[in-house]
Amino acid sequence: MFHASHSLKMMFVLLLSCSWLVHADDPGSQYESLAKQGDKHAQYFLADTYVSAGDLAHATYWAEKAASQGLPDAYALLAEIHLEGKKDFVKAKYFADKAANSGSRAGEVILSRLLINNRAGLTDCSRATALLTQVSAYPDDDAAVDAQMVLGIMNAAGVCLPENTQMAHYWLQRSSSISRTGYAEYWAGMAFLKGDEGFVKPDQAKAAYWFKQSCIQGFDSGCDNIELIK
Repeated sequence: MFHASHSLKMMFVLLLSCSWLVHADDPGSQYESLAKQGDKHAQYFLADTYVSAGDLAHATYWAEKAASQGLPDAYALLAEIHLEGKKDFVKAKYFADKAANSGSRAGEVILSRLLINNRAGLTDCSRATALLTQVSAYPDDDAAVDAQMVLGIMNAAGVCLPENTQMAHYWLQRSSSISRTGYAEYWAGMAFLKGDEGFVKPDQAKAAYWFKQSCIQGFDSGCDNIELIK
């Protein structure tokens, strides 16, 4: 969910488009050559591609390479790998701290998620909310999509913020406006459908509500999931 800026990634895709067309079947092949030559941005994007492919071993290897060259978002990606993939909250928080302290907005979002999750240790709702609100002020950064989404889910669930459906709509709509209409509402539905231990409790009624909001805005996956719940 947490990625480097769209413009930077698009620059790499355009520069490497010919190589990508030749090796389109290989995950991350458009970045591999430059990554092996030591380009930290290519290493990061290659790691991100491996995360999407579910290959955490290779993702960790390349993210560590990029992080060793001081790329802040690489620390954020390592935090994501340990939080989402390995469920290692201690390492996730270590890397999220390094990312946030190095200026990564994606790292600030992940750190916030750890600060509101009671499985990651003592919670700090005030700091988490402040960080998320701060990142939300930069709509040109992909991290703002995630920051606004987390704030919306916090309001919807009543975690660290008062349960407030109106505010949940406000933040989720802001998130969707800079990504894709209905996108944030869909992920709010997924959060309540599956639950997120230490953060969101499963709630089918809330899942159905947010899937419906996503569907109303034309996000097909939201419509599909309403039918699944029924």
